[in-house]
Amino acid sequence: VVIPPGITALGVEQGRTERVAEPAGDRTELISIGGSDRCSREDDAVAGIAGQPAILGLRTDHPVIRDLVVDAALNAAWDLCKDWSVEDHTALRAAAARDGLKATIRGRSLRDVARDMVAISAQGLKTRARLNGAGDDERIYLSELAEIAESGITPAERLLELYYGPWQGDASKAFEAAAY
Repeated sequence: VVIPPGITALGVEQGRTERVAEPAGDRTELISIGGSDRCSREDDAVAGIAGQPAILGLRTDHPVIRDLVVDAALNAAWDLCKDWSVEDHTALRAAAARDGLKATIRGRSLRDVARDMVAISAQGLKTRARLNGAGDDERIYLSELAEIAESGITPAERLLELYYGPWQGDASKAFEAAAY
């Protein structure tokens, strides 16, 4: 990801990074966070912050880069909803309870918002590169949420379909179906 001056991308807005020492008045000119899908370890990815007068290169295990990755994801998520008013939140809460992911806010479906949130989360977790023993990163924990966002069908809607269909109104079957 390369972010030129004056552009906000993935929630990273050009400006001073609090944790990076810079001479007074200097601004970062370019931020680049990169790596390779072929990286075998989380430390293989790097980030470069090019500013005045030097370039700072950091590995992904450095705390500043970890903070940038988390901040980028949080800022991208915030960008999705920062313009929503209290009234928007209240209306969405009621609409989501009634309509599920078909609810809308400011002309967007909650399903579209959910897809964006899952994508932001997935990118942040991929960049974070924390692997389990099998070599999978933390995106594996998003699979159920990604499936719900893609299908647009919530678990509650699936249960209601069964309740009104094969279960013929027998609510006790929901307890059996939802048991761990």
